[in-house]
Amino acid sequence: MFFKLLLNMFPLSSLAPGTRPPTPLHSLNRGEDVLEYYIRTFYPSSPLALQLVSSPSKLTPPFPRIFSPSLGAQGFLQSQPPPRGSPAPVVSSAPVMTSLQSSTSLGSWLAEMHRGASTLDICRVAPSFLSQGPEMADYREALEELRLLSRCYRDDSMMHSSSEESDDY
Repeated sequence: MFFKLLLNMFPLSSLAPGTRPPTPLHSLNRGEDVLEYYIRTFYPSSPLALQLVSSPSKLTPPFPRIFSPSLGAQGFLQSQPPPRGSPAPVVSSAPVMTSLQSSTSLGSWLAEMHRGASTLDICRVAPSFLSQGPEMADYREALEELRLLSRCYRDDSMMHSSSEESDDY
């Protein structure tokens, strides 16, 4: 399993000098170290890449107003909702945390996507797609790359019913 994590950095709490940390996690000072420790606790053998972002994602107009009225301007949940009848605050920034994970189960999903895309007649279903720049050869190459990518995630312990299926998976 591979992890890639992007986190909008929240301030780390610090302990008073001489205070014994309740857990090893509390003794870490950098956000990267906290995240690495946490993930390695659950997935000790997974490759790991971390990237921390020091400021929240800015949401400027014309960003749609899709957030709950319970959020404040900085994107955090407010302890009190806005008074009834008053406009909800415009969320101007949002904290971000995301994770990219993969495993052998991704192989079957990619293989199925390849099978579906391969049976699709792109010229009939979406004729404007090829008129926007890609050539049919580029499309076929992308399908082949998708097939090869699905094989990278193959679980060799799985049994396949046909040689064609094992070739495509």
